[in-house]
Amino acid sequence: MISCGGTWRCAMTIMGKALDEIPLIVRAWQHAGQLGFGNREHRVQSQLNQVRCGEEIVFDRQHRIIVQYNRSDLNRFSIPMQWSALQQIRLRFVTPIRLQHRNYIVSRSEQLDGKQLLIALFNRLRHCQQQHDKNMSWIVPYTAYSDFISDIEQLTVVTALEAIRVKRHSSRQHKHIDLFGLIGDVQITASSHILEKLMPLLWLGQYLHLGKNTTLGFGQYQLYARTNNL
Repeated sequence: MISCGGTWRCAMTIMGKALDEIPLIVRAWQHAGQLGFGNREHRVQSQLNQVRCGEEIVFDRQHRIIVQYNRSDLNRFSIPMQWSALQQIRLRFVTPIRLQHRNYIVSRSEQLDGKQLLIALFNRLRHCQQQHDKNMSWIVPYTAYSDFISDIEQLTVVTALEAIRVKRHSSRQHKHIDLFGLIGDVQITASSHILEKLMPLLWLGQYLHLGKNTTLGFGQYQLYARTNNL
């Protein structure tokens, strides 16, 4: 919990045409802070102090206006371009992942197919790229879906996830809603060559999240890599 006078930091991913609407997004955050966060009985008001994109400041409360910035200067997804001697990759889901399989949400770790998870990530990135950034190629070096499938067939994927229930309040429906998902680790092992090819996808996935309800912050993971040198 944040005490009175404390500072709360959060991240937001903006893509495509939404980059032209950053002033409107800043105003929306200001308005949300004035209305307060939480349910009707326990709303906590706040004020927006600063908005950054990488090292670029796009809003500072002391100026009381949105700082002038060049859209071209805003950081794209920053992807480290070189990895070497990779031995193992771990995805640590810090918010519940809600994957749908055969018309139901996967609610037990043993029901989650690790390779299907990676396919879902591939499709998620491809959809976002085609819809929001179609002039750029994100999923390098995979130019063909068949190459991606061939590589993930050579992976060993071990899941250590547990079920979790999250309650959220719907202002539209005026009620609390239970959302079920999985939280924990997914461990991926393969040859260094294959892991290096997968890293750009896995890196981007940290920003875009995975599964259902990503706009609510679900499906966020942190990426950890182990090399043969460790």
